[in-house]
Amino acid sequence: MTQTLRLSLGMFTILPVAPRGEFRPTPRQIRGMILLAPLVGLLIGLALAAALFLIREGAKWLHGGTEHVPGNSLAALLTIGLLVLITGGLHLDGLADTVDAMACHKDRAGALQVMRRSDVGPLGVVAVVMVLLIQVLALAVAIDYGHGAVAIVTAVVAGRLAAVWACRLPAARPDGQGSWVARSTNAVQATIVTILSLLIPLGLMFVNHDPSRISLILALAAIPAGLIVTGLLQRWWAHRFGGITGDTIGAGVEVCTAVTLIVIALAP
Repeated sequence: MTQTLRLSLGMFTILPVAPRGEFRPTPRQIRGMILLAPLVGLLIGLALAAALFLIREGAKWLHGGTEHVPGNSLAALLTIGLLVLITGGLHLDGLADTVDAMACHKDRAGALQVMRRSDVGPLGVVAVVMVLLIQVLALAVAIDYGHGAVAIVTAVVAGRLAAVWACRLPAARPDGQGSWVARSTNAVQATIVTILSLLIPLGLMFVNHDPSRISLILALAAIPAGLIVTGLLQRWWAHRFGGITGDTIGAGVEVCTAVTLIVIALAP
């Protein structure tokens, strides 16, 4: 269990905890690594929520202890920036590569070759900027409404949960990261992990003293909404490329995070 968690942390963060050397994970360890992704998301989300709390408390102190202070957009920007640092920007890179490959007018093999290139095209840059803007602005709105911590924790968990569902699909090519996580999970396992993940926003809403009906409905709907949008995109990408790649998994993480933040931000 410890080694599998280390594998999951090594895959979804830049923490140097993954086994080194000639270590070859077994299929069971790979499956566990993917299924533990939402737990890694929870750990990341809690760290981000703590950082957001400190930023907000610092802003209150600078404004003489007043409860309502400006700078929610800056707090959201710093929090999302910290998320990018923790993940090394790998998922954003996957998003850019996926958009570039989808936009090219080439066959499947040509599109995969575009995805493998190290450079980023203009559409890839636009996609990354748009997704980051959506995440920052949606989190800022959630902070305005008093549930920024709920939003960031739930969104980060949802993003990693999207990876669990994506890994049910076949690989687009026999090499690369997507090939050794493809079909490592099934629908039953993904459903169980999803149900457990839904308890997170539910619990956070009560801890945050915000158990209003509309807030709870939106909190519970946020993760499924993100998964539905991401699932449709993953199917589209898999049809274009012949399966999943590490880049499409990363792109799904970012899209699901953004959609979840939007839904949570709607809670009054």
